[in-house]
Parts: sequence; structure tokens; C-alpha cells
Amino acid sequence: MVSSLVESWMRGIAGNTAAPAEVLLRLLDPGASTAWKTLCQERTLPEAVVEAVLRHPRREVRRAFARNGHVPPELRGRLVHDPDALVRAAVAAGPVPRRERPAPLPDDVVEALLTARDEDHPGARLTVGEIKGELLSSGQISAAYRRAMATHPDPDLRSLATDGWSSLPPERRAALLADPDPRVRESARRNERLLDPAANAADLPDRDCHARTGLLVNHALARTVVDACLTTGRDLWALAHNPHTPADAVARLARDPDPAVRRRVASRVDLDPEVLAALLQDPDEGVRDRARVQPYQRTWEQRFAVDRVAGGTADSLGPLRELPVDPYPDWYAECARSEHVLLRRVAATCGALPAGPVERLAADPDPDVRHLLALHHPLAPPALLLDAFLAAPRQRGHLLSLPWMPRTGLGHLLDHEDPEVRALAAADPTLDRPPAHLLGDPDARVRRAAATNPLIPAQVLAGLLEDPAAPELAEGAAANPALAVDALHALLDRCGLPGSPAAGPAGTPHPLAEDALAAREVTEAWRRITDWLRQHAPASLAALRPGATRAETDAVERALDGVRVPAGLRALWALTSGDDGAVAAPGSRPVGCLPGHRALIPLDAVAAEHRRRSGTAGWRPGWIPVISRGPADRGSGLFLDAETGRLGRWNGQDTRLDDDLPDTLGTYLEGIADTLEHPALATGDRPGPVEGGTLVWTSRLGD
Repeated sequence: MVSSLVESWMRGIAGNTAAPAEVLLRLLDPGASTAWKTLCQERTLPEAVVEAVLRHPRREVRRAFARNGHVPPELRGRLVHDPDALVRAAVAAGPVPRRERPAPLPDDVVEALLTARDEDHPGARLTVGEIKGELLSSGQISAAYRRAMATHPDPDLRSLATDGWSSLPPERRAALLADPDPRVRESARRNERLLDPAANAADLPDRDCHARTGLLVNHALARTVVDACLTTGRDLWALAHNPHTPADAVARLARDPDPAVRRRVASRVDLDPEVLAALLQDPDEGVRDRARVQPYQRTWEQRFAVDRVAGGTADSLGPLRELPVDPYPDWYAECARSEHVLLRRVAATCGALPAGPVERLAADPDPDVRHLLALHHPLAPPALLLDAFLAAPRQRGHLLSLPWMPRTGLGHLLDHEDPEVRALAAADPTLDRPPAHLLGDPDARVRRAAATNPLIPAQVLAGLLEDPAAPELAEGAAANPALAVDALHALLDRCGLPGSPAAGPAGTPHPLAEDALAAREVTEAWRRITDWLRQHAPASLAALRPGATRAETDAVERALDGVRVPAGLRALWALTSGDDGAVAAPGSRPVGCLPGHRALIPLDAVAAEHRRRSGTAGWRPGWIPVISRGPADRGSGLFLDAETGRLGRWNGQDTRLDDDLPDTLGTYLEGIADTLEHPALATGDRPGPVEGGTLVWTSRLGD
């Protein structure tokens, strides 16, 4: 037995839909933490397991469940008062992967997050303001609750409601301007200023920037500003969009030579009939197309509902968020009857449409109408969801999260050219024969899915479970719902997990399970870091060396005079053998991609650095130097204690284990990944501006 099998079995059982609570509860043992993400974040759970997860002493378990998009928001919301700020922040941030249209949290959960006070959580790693920021950007607050905040007893919520000033009715704005709390009045006056043309003219930046564009697109404009734009030909698209642009300026923009400006004019809801008539005869098809929508577009909210669909496809748009002020379902039903395909696409994004319009849209000749309906409406026919799965690959994650996504009758897709489609079909339990041929598919996802199929013969499953060369097959076999409960328990017994019905509660995590956990934590955290670098700092990513071979790592281990390289460090070196550093500006020194511009010490220098350190006071033979102050500066850094797995730091004066550092290499890297993905939550160094594709870190010591 090898550690890859232990990890595969635990992760497979964690995802086994037929595993009873008694089996899944064993996976909450610390020795099975390699499976916690699969168990707590990526599936539904029996009630007994949910209760155990909510009470679990380890933050990682509760935090994973707080990001679970497969359970009702009410269950995730039960962690809103968790003692750990990172768990509360996970509730506020919402499910992962992030969804454009997540289910809203219950109002009482939202209220608890928005009304929390820092004094209620002394010493918390995150402030309540940082957690509120996560919630406000997550899409988990219902539009109804956002509107209700304007009359909430808590002045902080009333102040927050003023940020949606344009969506508030005039009487509510007046009440907030006269609010008894001075903070609310100040916030209301600040937002009311956006409707003051003279104030906006004074605030308008001269240079091109987001602030200038945002003001010209949305806020009330002084006549001098409008005339200056028209005279210079600058920001005309913004003027054409702005609801406050005067009619004579709109008429002039309708004759602009730029068709993009004329299309924006054609989208307005306040067009003069003569202007509309001219736009209906415009030489540009896009202008004419948008002008034809006018009879259905009677409010600015309806214009926005059309805007966010126009020019997109089902695959590019995906599931859209609830609008701050949503047009009534009757309007969507009217759009569903339209001859204009854009309006029917808009109608397909309404999840509240009654059955009649849904049936009509499901048979629409336009594929994007049908596929948008599949992404948004629970009454969309199963065949339509499958069609959308084939046609909209970017939306497959969302479709697979829907309980009404078809999982049977997929035999005709077994040999599809797309491996994601083959994987979906390979797991179909209603196939007329076992998908044995897909156990050798070139794609690991297909092989794993085929191994989960309950039609696979028992003797084949037994062989798959024991194959260390194919961990994806072992994982799929462990996830196979045909495995008997006693077989699942037997696998967990072999993983060294306590709770065996045969042996009784006793024992400690198996060493192989601990190695698998460490490798899994490091691998997952490093993947998140490099994914971020790939998207935001490609120069820093390019400075990372390729991964080392097993033979190269073994050679380093021998050079360390018998010190065993821990599994987590082996996993990291298999992904990258060091960081040569990237240059942020011409003439500057290369910097590493880790906080403080630290760098992974190249593998070929580790043994030499270990020998050099061995002559200093306090240094122990089992300490492996892994991270240095910079790519070319090894005057200080971090080492890994091979015996305990803990990190420590060295410098010219001191060498010690550090209680301020995370316990392991995996948690250290996980913290970096969290900081990159959510820099507002950083408590130490945080990622600054990327310069020339190089990640630059800034310190928060002066904050």
C-alpha cells in the first residue's frame, strides 16, 4: 500500500453518494483531512454529518462547509456566529467556485454579518468590516433585503442603503436625508450629490479614468459638461448612455458617425419619436436591431435588463444575478412572446416565469434563448440542460450543480470527442453495458467517472482499488455507490482511521495518511498560487523553475546526510524546484513571489545551504532550508523541521521555531493563496500592484 492509494480511497469515499453517515463521520478524523474539502465543500451531506461538521473543532472543516454550494444557504448560515473569523468570512464570501447567481443567505444571517461589531470578536484575525466587504460583493444579499435596509433600525444599515441611491424611491431618499443619525445623513448627502449637476461638474476629472467614465455614464450632468463633450467629440458613448442627457444632445448623438454611439442612443427609453424613426432606418444593423426593442423597453430598469444580455451568448453570460430593481415577471412574459430574439433571450433569464412562457422558450428556434433558459429556470426540460451542457462549456460547472441536470440516458455520448462530455456519460448508471472501455480513456476525468459507475463488475472494482499507478481509478472505485458499507469501512481501516465497527474506536492516523494529507495540502495551495500568478503576474510565474524528478529529490535527501524530506516538501519540489526571481522594474533586483519578496531556494542549493547553516549556533541537523529572504539573498529565511513538519526562521542572529508562523508548509502556502485571492483580508504583507508582470508585495506594518 502506498500513500497515493490512501489519499485516493479517502477522497473517493468522501464523494461516494451511497456512503452512509457512519462511514462519512469517520472521515472527520484529523487523519482524513486530505478528504475534508471533498466531503465538506463539494457534496450534500446526511443530517448527522452536517451536525458533526458544524460542531467540528477544526476550522478547516467548518470553513469548507461554509463555502459549500451544494447545501441550502440556511445550513451554511448556521456558521454566522462561528468563533473563527475566517469561517464567518467564508459564509460571507459564498460558495466556491464563485457563482454569478448564488442563492441568497437568509435575512437573519445577512443581518448578523452586517450588524456585527469588532468588540464582539476581540483578537479576531479579520475585522467585521473586511467580512462585510466579502458579503457585499458576494451576491448573497437579496434585492428585497437591500431595499429594506433603508428603513432598518440600525443606522449602519441605513447608511449602507444609500449606496443604492438611484434605486430608492424619492420618499425614501428624503427620509434618509432627514435621518436622525448624522452618519446616515452624511452618507445620504454624499449620494444625493450624484444627482447635482453642478457638484458633478466640479468633481469631474479632466483625465480619462474610471471615475470620469462612471460619473458621465450614470450621474446628473451640467449643461457645460454636455456641451464640452459634444464640442470635443469626447466621451460620446457615455453621454448616449446617461439617463440625464438632455433631449437635444440625444438627438445630436443619434446622428453621430460612430455606430457604437448610435446603438447606445437606440437603447434609451426616452427617445423622441422622430429620433426613433430615424434610428429604425439607420444603415447599421445593430442600431436598427436595438431600436426595434423600444416598444418593450419602457423603464430604465428594463433597459438595464436588456443591456446585460445584448451582445452576449449563453456561454459568455452564464447565470445572471438578481437585478437591484427587477422588472415584473409580467414584463418578462411579454418579452417571451416578442418576435425580437434579444427580448426572448432576456425573458429566458427570468427564473420566475410561469410554465406557459417556459414551454414556449424551450422550443425557441434560437439556441441562446434555449440555453439561457436552461441556465436560469428550474422548469427547463432536462434535454435542454443536456443540450446547454454540450453547447456552453464555460457553464458546465453551474449546470452540474443543478439537481435537475440529467445524469441518465447518456449512452449516445460515451464516445463524444469532448472528455467532459464523456465523463458525464461514463457515470450514467442506466447504460446498457458497463463503460469498461473508458477505464483506459486518455483523460483522467473520464477514467475516474467510469470507475464510479455501479455497473462496473465487483472483481474489476477490486483491482482498481489496489492499483497505485492509477490513483484516479482508485478514487473513482472508492466513490462507486455499488461498494458495500463493510467494504468502505475496510478501506478506512486500512487508512488507519479510528471508528471501525470491527475494531472499535482507537488508533492514530496512519503515517501514509498523514503523508498524503501533507502532499495534498501543499499541492492544492501551490496550484491556487500559480493560478493567480498565471492570471495576474506572468513574469513571476515564469521565474519559477520546473518541478524536480523523484531521482533529483532523492539525491538531495542523500546529500542531507540521511534527513528524510517530508512528503509536503517533496510535493512542492515536484511542482517547482526553486524561484529565480522576476524583475519589477529595469535595473532593480529580482524578487521572489512569496510575501516579503521571499523566494523558494533552488533545489540544487538546498544541501549546500544546509551544510553552511549546520555550522551556526542553534541549528539542528533535521532543519531543511526552503525559503530565503530573496532569490540572491540567503542571509535569512525559513526552514522546515523534518521531524515535526513545523516551519521556523533563521537570520544572522537567531535560529528558532516561530509560534507566529503557520504550523506546516501546507498552511503557510494556503495562507498565501488566501491573501492573493482576497487581499482585503490580509493581516500581514499583501499583494501590491503588479509591475511588468512581476508580483510586488507591500507591508501592512504601517497601516
